Amino acid sequence: MRRNHPLEAHLERFLRHLRDVRQMSRETQRAYRSDLSAFLAWLPLDRPVPDRLDIRRYLVELQEQGLKATSIQRKLASLRSLFRYLRDHGHLDTDPARLVKGPKIPRRIPRFLTIAQVEALLDLSYPDSFQGHRNRAILEFLYSTGCRVSEAANTPIRYLDLHSGSVRVMGKGRKERLAMLGGKASQAIHDYLPWRRELIRERQCPDPGILFLNRLAKPISSRWIF
Repeated sequence: MRRNHPLEAHLERFLRHLRDVRQMSRETQRAYRSDLSAFLAWLPLDRPVPDRLDIRRYLVELQEQGLKATSIQRKLASLRSLFRYLRDHGHLDTDPARLVKGPKIPRRIPRFLTIAQVEALLDLSYPDSFQGHRNRAILEFLYSTGCRVSEAANTPIRYLDLHSGSVRVMGKGRKERLAMLGGKASQAIHDYLPWRRELIRERQCPDPGILFLNRLAKPISSRWIF
């Protein structure tokens, strides 16, 4: 049975820092844990402090395994965050990941829907059910506010003001902005809210405080919306 790498203890402190200080979402915390645990499982036990070459070797192995450049860059970003934290808190003298470069990501032309395609999507017939009303409300919310899927998924219900037709949106870096809801979006959300309340009552659970819920009355995930 393989012993834990000495950096594992620091990893747990770092993950608590992401949760308590940087207030990152649960999904982001899980991604960091996955990326960093995989690196520490790869790192030899006789290398308690990795250097730049160790990280480069790791990235090369990931490329040889066929990982996409975007995935490798994400893993490198996780490593940079961890080692910057360790350096800033006095656990390392230098940051071994600071000057490491990941693979180049090919630029892609953005894909988007035309206005006609969006209107056709919104004109579909949705079931008269919790999921039907929620799905329409999510699509109208996204179209009206122009926000990211992750922002829609994490919007607290208290940020919603149907009277003024507005909603506060929490963006990257926990920066808030005010987004406006059109008439159709406000109506779709208004129609969804009674179904939301009924679901929470049926599940006999506390209100999680997030606007859009899954069928278990828990906050919906960005992945599900995608």
